[in-house]
Amino acid sequence: MRVDISDKKKIEELTRIDELTGAYNRRAFNDLFQRRLNSAIRMKNVFCFILLDIDNFKKYNDTYGHPNGDLVLKTVSQCLMNKLHRADDYCFRLGGEEFGAIFEAKTKQEALIFAEQLRYSIENLRIDHSGNDVSDYVTASFGMKCISELTSDISQSSIYKETDELLYKAKENGRNQVISR
Repeated sequence: MRVDISDKKKIEELTRIDELTGAYNRRAFNDLFQRRLNSAIRMKNVFCFILLDIDNFKKYNDTYGHPNGDLVLKTVSQCLMNKLHRADDYCFRLGGEEFGAIFEAKTKQEALIFAEQLRYSIENLRIDHSGNDVSDYVTASFGMKCISELTSDISQSSIYKETDELLYKAKENGRNQVISR
């Protein structure tokens, strides 16, 4: 049996997509991160990386059941992908209820405005969540790191770690917010 090139590309693409949500998966994230960072800096844009976590998701699953939790993951993913629609925008499901996004902006202020729009769009889905202590609806907390120039101490792991710390600050500070640096 012969597999033609278009079939190989389809198979390869399937290995990069999260089956539940349709977002890119961790494998795609690892493949794309450094290339997108280098390209943004080369084009003199601000490289932006977001980590977001659905607030109180365990309580959501405990209250509404895992099938409804899966539906929330799909809906939030679709919401993010609808907003991250430019050629150099990427949405990833990185694990559980954690998503990532990579995009470029002209300024850090522009990136923060966009991240706030993403946050608002999730809450504005108006998915009931009685176990959420910050809203009657499903919300998400965001950590965002913006980089406008490469330095020797910048690596994928250091950016990820710092963004994760910003996400946890957003959670500690009351959830349903964007903390950026």
